[in-house]
Amino acid sequence: REAALAYWRRRGLRGAPEDIVAAPGAPPLLFALMAAYGGDVLMPRPCPATWMPQARLLGRPAYLVPTPAECGGIPDPYALLETVRRVRAEGGRPRLLL
Repeated sequence: REAALAYWRRRGLRGAPEDIVAAPGAPPLLFALMAAYGGDVLMPRPCPATWMPQARLLGRPAYLVPTPAECGGIPDPYALLETVRRVRAEGGRPRLLL
């Protein structure tokens, strides 16, 4: 943690050791994040192949948010809003956007 923090500080970023979590890659961290937060999961479409199975494993409903190529991998804000509205209208609880 200290080494990672020193690296970021040399680049002008602030933080504390307790802000840093080490893991063997992003999938375990995202799995833990999905496990920690209840509710439905929103994911960009396309998304990494591991995300949907992880949500299913936890019993979390997952919804895909259209992400046009010209948006650079970031969901379009209006598409996100429409997806949230649709999920809520269907009785869902969108809580996490990956």
